[in-house]
Amino acid sequence: MAVSERPIPRFVAEHPQEAIPYGRWAEALAERFLEACARIETDEELGEPGEVTWFPDRTYEGRTYLPATAPTANGFELFGYVSFSREHEGAEAADFEARADYTDETAEANPEWSLDLSEEVLGTWRGPYGRRGE
Repeated sequence: MAVSERPIPRFVAEHPQEAIPYGRWAEALAERFLEACARIETDEELGEPGEVTWFPDRTYEGRTYLPATAPTANGFELFGYVSFSREHEGAEAADFEARADYTDETAEANPEWSLDLSEEVLGTWRGPYGRRGE
């Protein structure tokens, strides 16, 4: 395979494998996400979280990541993910980890935005000639 000058990795995280969480699975994941939200250290009065919105999962290095957001009663947005691993396809999810943060810069407050991104670097990608990407 010839070396490509493109700065984008050819092999990125897998496309979504499962449906958006619902029912008891969504409740169990939301509980973990909201626990991570409760651990956020801030002087701001964030307010009570609203309903959690889930986004398509991605799997990277054997872990599945489910991004989530939740509005708060005081106009903030909580964002982050719940991740887990499985021994094999079809096995029960285990080794849960959840991370969360907040922002007061929301798409709802900025209708002129056409894209709203929340990102966390999960790893680096090696490229040709010693280049790296996140």
